[in-house]
Amino acid sequence: MSDMTPFDFEGFPVRILDQEGELWFVLADVCRVLELSNPSKAAERLDEDEKDTLTNREGIASPQVQQLTIINESGLYSLIFRSRKPEARRFKKWVTSEVLPTIRKTGKYAAGPEQGPSEREQKLLKELANLQHQHIQLQNELRDFDRQCKDWDIAIRMIKQGLDDQTVASAIKRHPTYAAHVRALLESEL
Repeated sequence: MSDMTPFDFEGFPVRILDQEGELWFVLADVCRVLELSNPSKAAERLDEDEKDTLTNREGIASPQVQQLTIINESGLYSLIFRSRKPEARRFKKWVTSEVLPTIRKTGKYAAGPEQGPSEREQKLLKELANLQHQHIQLQNELRDFDRQCKDWDIAIRMIKQGLDDQTVASAIKRHPTYAAHVRALLESEL
């Protein structure tokens, strides 16, 4: 493995680099998995021989990233063992029981064959799409209701100022019968 290889841990990419037979992990990816919010602080807690900095080169990171901190296995274990979060235990188990043995045995790690979403996931995706559609409809209804309320408020104020129905309707871009209807309701309340 000569280039950065991304692996998936519970939906999070973890990039691993082989440097002269030693595996190095991208610190930012490890911190994301372990829910450590500050990779720089995490790096400060590591020994100098457990971390290294790479200058970004084509394909390693996004163009905005100038340098990339990587950690070796020892640094990885240091971070994992310091964490009390459940993610750390699952991550350690994944690294030690799947990734590292496979890399040592075959020289690479490949997650299981690419599969489409399960039946349950398909059902959840369909439900999510339906909920998103309902959310958009409700937002549109709310926007329409808000406009109606504003029009109603403007019409009432203008009618109370003694303006005629045509002027009121023109101001709120409605038909004059709307203003007449508002006037009739307003007068019935008085």
